[in-house]
Amino acid sequence: MKAAGGITSSAYKTMFAEYAHQRSRFASQLANMVVNYGGEPDDDGHAMKMFSRGWKGIEPAVMGGDNGAIFAECEDSEAKARNAYESVLEKTIPKDAAIVINQQYEQIVEAHARLQNLLEAYHLEHKN
Repeated sequence: MKAAGGITSSAYKTMFAEYAHQRSRFASQLANMVVNYGGEPDDDGHAMKMFSRGWKGIEPAVMGGDNGAIFAECEDSEAKARNAYESVLEKTIPKDAAIVINQQYEQIVEAHARLQNLLEAYHLEHKN
C-alpha cells in the first residue's frame, strides 16, 4: 500500500492496492499451509518476510514522489518475489503445496511483467 501513497494516478493507486491485498492473501495462504503441515510460520506478525523484505525500498521511492522510481522499486521487488518462488518450486514439496505456490507464482510473474512494462513505458515517455 505504500507504493499507492506516492502515485497520483487513480488507476495506479488501484493497481498497487490490488497487489498489496494479493500479497497479503498469498502470505496468509502460505502461513496456513505451514500450520497445516505442523510447522509454525517463521515470522514476527507477517506471514511471509519475503514480501516485506522485497518491498523495503518502496518507502524512500514513494517519499520522493517520482513515478519512475516507484515503478523501478516495485518491479525490483516483484523480481525478488519471483526468484524466491522459483527457488521454492525447484525443491521437492508436497503436491498440494506446489499447486498453491505455482498459482501464486503465476500471478507474481504477471504482476512483474506488468510493472516491467510500466517502467519501460515511463522511461520511453521521459527519455528526453
